[in-house]
Amino acid sequence: IDATNQRAGHNQATNNLILLLTDLNRCREVIGIVKSTLEVRPDDHVMYSHGAKCFTLLNNHAEAEYFFMRAIAINPTEANYYGNAGVNYHKWRRLEEAEQMYIKSLQLDHNQPITITNYEKLKRARLNDNRI
Repeated sequence: IDATNQRAGHNQATNNLILLLTDLNRCREVIGIVKSTLEVRPDDHVMYSHGAKCFTLLNNHAEAEYFFMRAIAINPTEANYYGNAGVNYHKWRRLEEAEQMYIKSLQLDHNQPITITNYEKLKRARLNDNRI
């Protein structure tokens, strides 16, 4: 992995490996790759996003939040980062923040079926909570 991190031409290979490992539910390995990559490329918003998604899957919501916010700070126009941050907040039961992230994501790109679905789930859950 170190070789792929050192050469700019290997960025796609690193991304492909991370996607494969994530699909195989090997997030701890992904996080290791992400952290070593960020040592070489500290402003790589894609790496922050990969790490954030894995931290969310591992229910380490605080660490996921940090990684999502770094990705967003570096690339504030990427709608998926906001949508995925919304998922993290949603799982964390921080519903106000989840809603804000879903709305921002849809403002940037209103054609995101997964974000639309997640936002609808959030609204239904809040409606059901208010009925109790």
